[in-house]
Amino acid sequence: MTIKDLSDDLNIPQARLKKLCLEILGCIPADLSQDDEARIRSAIAQTTKALAASGDDSIVPTSPDTLTQSQSKVSEILGESIVRKLVKAYLAELKAEFETQKFQIDSIQFELEQRFYQQLGTYQESSQNESISRIKRNSNYFSLERLKALPSNDDSDDLMTEVASFLEAFNYE
Repeated sequence: MTIKDLSDDLNIPQARLKKLCLEILGCIPADLSQDDEARIRSAIAQTTKALAASGDDSIVPTSPDTLTQSQSKVSEILGESIVRKLVKAYLAELKAEFETQKFQIDSIQFELEQRFYQQLGTYQESSQNESISRIKRNSNYFSLERLKALPSNDDSDDLMTEVASFLEAFNYE
């Protein structure tokens, strides 16, 4: 890749890119190798990240702790307008990444809520079916035929006799 191609790709003037090559590579090669291109892109990216993380509006750091010496030199070579543009693009990329991850989290949360409500509905349905089954089973125990069919140990079982007469009185079947 030539310096012109990289300049067009990064949208940085060739003169500034040549200065960067001198600073980072120590020379201005006619053709950039993949390693040279990666080193230049890495230096620009690290400087951009450091400047974005500093939170300083002036872009030119006031404290020496903010940037390393090489990052400070890269920032100087690129100039304030290009650095502002790079930082703005970097922050826009971070914001887009944040929104994507936020959407993924919201989607996962929605899926979990749906699964929970589905399981709750299934549980409630099975619980209701068990209750209805129990009610039907119990109602079979209290029919007049069942009461009459119960074995009576002695004739002194007044409660059963009263229940049977009560059921006959209301014609409960």
